[in-house]
Amino acid sequence: YINKRSIRSINSNQFVFYDYLAGLWEGDGHLWIPKNSHAPSGKKYHPQVDITFGEKEYPLVLKLKSLIGDTIRHKKNNNAYVLTLSSFGDLDRFIKLVNGRLRTPKIIKFLDLINWKNNNYYSESLTCISEPFDTNLLSNSWLAGFIDANGSFDIRINPTRVRFRLEQRKEFLNKSYEPIMKQISQEFNLNLSLSKHNFKSYF
Repeated sequence: YINKRSIRSINSNQFVFYDYLAGLWEGDGHLWIPKNSHAPSGKKYHPQVDITFGEKEYPLVLKLKSLIGDTIRHKKNNNAYVLTLSSFGDLDRFIKLVNGRLRTPKIIKFLDLINWKNNNYYSESLTCISEPFDTNLLSNSWLAGFIDANGSFDIRINPTRVRFRLEQRKEFLNKSYEPIMKQISQEFNLNLSLSKHNFKSYF
């Protein structure tokens, strides 16, 4: 039974890591951007990038923290760890690492993050590479990150069956995940199907 992320994807080739991180965040990451610039106490709000991991993936969480910062939160009730980036330096680094490497509708939120950065810090204006990354899926490590976030293997004993499964929500901010999921299925000569769990649709 295999259901873990491969630390071997993170090696000395920095571009391998950039693509992997982009796929990992697009697969199971979250971005919160504050509506107000300051809290009632006067503290300045910063956006927050989160990536969620299962408890058994803690070694990978530690490795990622050493590479991109910031904090790790243990959600015991959910058997999960959450890697959080919230300081300006870590957010700025995250933007520069994955900019131009995103392939899914989450690029919409990523653009919001860049706009927030440009509106709040004027030292360096950044431009979002808004066109989805369209290189071959098998030419870099983006797919490895995306699969590590949402993929799984299982073995059924009777009848004997080994299965790899990759699921992703149907839409994000009214933009469909079908193009990227169809591209992945075509790479492996498979059919794409639609399923429902708790009244939500997934590819």
